[in-house]
Formats: sequence, C-alpha cells, structure tokens
Amino acid sequence: VGLNMKEGLCAYSFKHSSLIKDIKSLCESDSGIYLAGDYFEGVSIEGCFRSGYKTAKIVSTVLKAK
Repeated sequence: VGLNMKEGLCAYSFKHSSLIKDIKSLCESDSGIYLAGDYFEGVSIEGCFRSGYKTAKIVSTVLKAK
C-alpha cells in the first residue's frame, strides 16, 4: 500500500500534513506569526515565491488595518 501525501517531501515525516494544519492554524490566529516556505506551496522555486507572496500580502493587509 503506497502513501500519498498532499503536501511535503519524501524527507518529511508521515505526520507532515498534520503539522502543516497546525502551522496554518497558528498563522491564521491572532498570534502575529506569519510563515512562508516550501512546505506550503511545494518545493519548486515557483512554490516558494507563491508562498512568500501570499504571506507578504497577508502581512501587508494586517499592517494596513492597524
């Protein structure tokens, strides 16, 4: 039986998707923590750029609202 992981690399643990859910939950809370990385959008350079862009957009929106 093969395992199919929606997000992550083969080097990530089996529970990687659970970790990502926890990280996303923390980032979406009012914690003031904002993260970007290949573990969100995939390991390609384009995925890294997408992740960084999305996070920068969120931070910009939050700062404008203050």
